[in-house]
Amino acid sequence: MWREIKNVEQLESFLEEIKNFHDSWIYKVELISGTSLNERQGMEISISEGRIIYQSQLISANFELRLKGIDCFHINWNEAQSKEMSAGLIKYKENMFYWYSDDNFEELNDISWFCCKKLLWRYSS
Repeated sequence: MWREIKNVEQLESFLEEIKNFHDSWIYKVELISGTSLNERQGMEISISEGRIIYQSQLISANFELRLKGIDCFHINWNEAQSKEMSAGLIKYKENMFYWYSDDNFEELNDISWFCCKKLLWRYSS
């Protein structure tokens, strides 16, 4: 069952539940751009969305984030670096959720991150 995060209190509760992404990593990413062809081969633009499945050494089940209304999405993939997160971060400001793969960074290009209008989560198998 998907649970929507609607405010800072729910966000803090979620982060506590998943141990602030400590010893977690992105297992799978699915993105839908929101742009597609209609029956007349015309371009249609709708709301972009995505789904990220995480695994963790500290939590027995996988957990997922569902993103709706994605504004920015950046994956910094470097095979030479560990994909494990020591501590991730989610902020809620100006009606947007901002997720960062590290809570201590200098440049956004050094980490993976996204921002979206709506955020839901659940445990998955």
